[in-house]
Amino acid sequence: MQASKYAEEGIFDAVGSVGENLNVTAEVTVKEMLSIEDITLSTEIGKIPEMPTTIPVKFTDGTEEMLGVKWKISSDDVKSAGVKKITGTVLSSDVTATAWINVSIAVYASDLEMTTDKPDRVFTDQMVNGESLQARGMQGGPGEVYAKRF
Repeated sequence: MQASKYAEEGIFDAVGSVGENLNVTAEVTVKEMLSIEDITLSTEIGKIPEMPTTIPVKFTDGTEEMLGVKWKISSDDVKSAGVKKITGTVLSSDVTATAWINVSIAVYASDLEMTTDKPDRVFTDQMVNGESLQARGMQGGPGEVYAKRF
C-alpha cells in the first residue's frame, strides 16, 4: 500500500490476499481529529476524582467517536480548593485533552463551632480550621464567601 494514501483525508480500498487463494478488500477511512470538548468534574479536597477513560472526539468528516485518554493527575492537584486544569493525552496521538476539576472544601456539621443563645438559633458559625464558609445559590450562581463569625 502506498504511504501517500494515508497522508490525505478520504476513503480508499486496500486490496491484499490471505494465502494463495483468498483475496481480501478493506475499506480504509483516513480522517483527522477536529475538536475535543473540555470536561468538568467535581471533587473534595484530597480525593482524586474518577477520570473518564474515554472522551468524545469530533473528526473532520463530521463523525464523533469515543477515544481513550490517559490523564496526568496526582494528589498534588487536589490538595487545595479551587478550579484545577488537568491535561491528558488522547491515546495513539499527541492530542491533548483538558479536564477542569472543581476541588471544594466539604463542611460537615461536626467541623463547625456553633454557639447559640436560644434553641434553633445559631449566631456564631466558624469552621474549626478557621476557613471561611462558602455557599453557592441553588440556581448555580457564583459562590458567595461569608466572613468568619457571621
